[in-house]
Amino acid sequence: MHALPVKDDSYSKLLYELKAEIAEGLKRARDAYHMEKILTYWKMGQSIFKYLLVNKDRADYGKQLYNRLSHDLEIGERLLYQISQFYNAYPDFKPAQNLKWSHYRLLTSVKDDEQRSILENKVSEDNWSKRALEEFIKESKEKGTEYPKNKTKKRKNYLFSKAGFIPIDYLKTTLPTMF
Repeated sequence: MHALPVKDDSYSKLLYELKAEIAEGLKRARDAYHMEKILTYWKMGQSIFKYLLVNKDRADYGKQLYNRLSHDLEIGERLLYQISQFYNAYPDFKPAQNLKWSHYRLLTSVKDDEQRSILENKVSEDNWSKRALEEFIKESKEKGTEYPKNKTKKRKNYLFSKAGFIPIDYLKTTLPTMF
């Protein structure tokens, strides 16, 4: 079989474009996986919370429930407790950009809602790793310091697009000048 006569430059460009598409597709798949994992865990936490609320009059029922669920779902008891803590920390959950389950698991250790929100925004906007967040929380607890004041915009002031989160203020100032 003969090789197709293709200009070397055009083939190289095609190859580059295809590799880029594959890489972007894999990234989108990873991001979707992480988001679905977070949403699934939040919904599981919500279901557990509602179930425990209905059965709150039964003494020591929660511990038995986690043990039984762990066995029947083949999920560790510790993970089930973390899922419940996640729902309790975020009863009105709105996912942040760039955060994975490992981030939320750490953020649930921050008891103050406002401080947790500030830290969540900082992690999202500065794209902190799980390890960076873990070290920051540990150092803050050891030193007894508060988390940084929120100088950044809240997520509600952002618009989601294919390119990611875009500040609405940027759109308000840029769009009128574009037309």
